[in-house]
Amino acid sequence: MKPIYVITRAHNNLPHNRKQAELEKYLRGLIHISLTQEERRQLERDIDGIVQFLNLKYPKAAEYLISKDAGWIAVNAKGRDKSIYIVLEPIGESYTEHIQESKRVALPKSLSLMEYSQMLIRSFGDNAKVALCYFFASIFKDIIRGVTQSFPILYFYGAAHTGKTQLGNSLTSLFTSKPLAANLNNYTLAGLKEELIRVNTIVHLDEYKNSLDINKRELLKTFWDGVCGRFYNCGLVVSGQEMPTTDIALFNRLVFLTFSKSEFSDEEKRNYEALKSVEKYGLENLTEEILRIRFSFMFDFKSAWENTFADLSYNVCQHAVDERIIKNWATILAAFRTVQRHISMPFDYGEMLAIATKLCIEQNSKV
Repeated sequence: MKPIYVITRAHNNLPHNRKQAELEKYLRGLIHISLTQEERRQLERDIDGIVQFLNLKYPKAAEYLISKDAGWIAVNAKGRDKSIYIVLEPIGESYTEHIQESKRVALPKSLSLMEYSQMLIRSFGDNAKVALCYFFASIFKDIIRGVTQSFPILYFYGAAHTGKTQLGNSLTSLFTSKPLAANLNNYTLAGLKEELIRVNTIVHLDEYKNSLDINKRELLKTFWDGVCGRFYNCGLVVSGQEMPTTDIALFNRLVFLTFSKSEFSDEEKRNYEALKSVEKYGLENLTEEILRIRFSFMFDFKSAWENTFADLSYNVCQHAVDERIIKNWATILAAFRTVQRHISMPFDYGEMLAIATKLCIEQNSKV
């Protein structure tokens, strides 16, 4: 089983791991042996930020027995000692899994995050703004769940041809060059669980139905607060033509968006085609741009979360909104509030707070 290596810089505290010494010794040699000259230069250029090599496959690692572990290694770059965190994510042997992983190739783009966001909003309106907030939250999910102890599912509800699947594909294009929504009903229970465990970006599951197998529905619920303290690493977008209100415990774990428009003007169609043309090869470079603020996000999110939860709770206090629904919306809103200090976006926290307040109340009214 050959692993992908996701390489990120983080703080210098080493985790306690009984296999740590063995892992460090192996990876220390691996990084010097297996990285190409260009990859090593890239690592040195971005050593103070977050670096991801999502498509590095090291043949030598096939024989390494602890391929599911993670660890720290010491690297000297530009005369400075740094700690690099290595996460090993195994790739299955099937052709389908190989193709899915091979899509994750970062290509140089000149499009800025501001420009892409504007294009997305022209096609999907306020739903795009909420989706972008969820995208920011998904990138830093490990930090967020350490504060909130939960993470919501983003749900797109609407009839056919209203844009819900296309917006889901737009979100996943920020991680892969050929995003495709997977039919939720085609998964076995074991396959669905494996997919949620394996992927560390955003998973898009389409065609949700209230007749979904109860065990799958229970599995979706565990995405919110984990299983026995274990969380899934991905963000999760689910879309469907049925409103999942038959299971209120699932519905309260969602950030719920409605898609109702099915007829579009020529200008709207042109905007959509322009959007899809820039997504064609993937937009991983925009994701990498956000990853560079990880350290700041780590330090700033907790206070942003507390203030945002207070703001939203105050705004909806007259409507008896379920606290879990408030928490879901506050989570992605706080993520945006933290990120917007470092990047330019075509909307601000005040605008998003107003949108979240309105949609939070609407979601609660459907319970």
